[in-house]
Amino acid sequence: MDMRSKRRGFCVVLAGMGLIAASHDLRAATITLPAVQDATLFGGGDASSNTSLADPGIFVGTDGSKNPKRGLIEFNVAGNIPAGSTITSVTLQLTVGQAAGTSGNGGTLSSATTISLFDESQAWGQPTNVAGSTTFSGMGHGKPAATGDATWNEPFYSATSPTTWTTVGGDWTSSLTASASASSTGSPAAITWSSAAMVTDVQNWLNTPSTNFGWLLKNSDETDATDYLAFWSAQGATADNNSALAPALSITYTPVPEPTSLLLMTIAIPILATRRRRPIESK
Repeated sequence: MDMRSKRRGFCVVLAGMGLIAASHDLRAATITLPAVQDATLFGGGDASSNTSLADPGIFVGTDGSKNPKRGLIEFNVAGNIPAGSTITSVTLQLTVGQAAGTSGNGGTLSSATTISLFDESQAWGQPTNVAGSTTFSGMGHGKPAATGDATWNEPFYSATSPTTWTTVGGDWTSSLTASASASSTGSPAAITWSSAAMVTDVQNWLNTPSTNFGWLLKNSDETDATDYLAFWSAQGATADNNSALAPALSITYTPVPEPTSLLLMTIAIPILATRRRRPIESK
């Protein structure tokens, strides 16, 4: 084999390596993220008491006294997915720990309960006032907030220098469009949300991490009494030593190719194109 043929063969190998590396970089990947913080906002009569809660769970809906409750949950997207990636699908899973009208943990739903997600627009604080709790009994009205806890009236509670949400109750307004909704009946179990709007939310959080304040969870019915669901929080699942109960956000994404792969692919395409056009040489 002459030197020219050897060079041509080397270029073809290099081109092939470029295409293989680039295709490897562009394969879709799926990652499941734990929640970095979560909270319950207690409205109605509970709002004036400045109560909050994260352990053991996130309450969403209305209690027997018609006090509404809304949830907050946040995930560290930019810290776990390469910048520039394209988000292709998103699924949030929460596990029901208690249904309204039951005592303690567990319960059965007799009618459909629809919970919607809304892209939260303001930073908020992780409640720390009831650390290590694993039972939902007695938690339906929250506990006195600690400094920095998210409450119905304040994103970061302070007894001395209070600041309020732009809209009390977690900056939720009727003009917002739900990112997704999920409905469930029967025995409490895992409930999932997945939608194109959630993909958009997560893509925005990846592209602009400073806008990531998670989702607000809101029951579609905040008028009727005794319709809430309580989901296990990250802290509650940890305290219960059962990671399967914890909130989980599964994200499928396509990463951008590494610079080296891009360079090899740039070399590969014209080389292979030229080789395909080269006539067969006669011996």
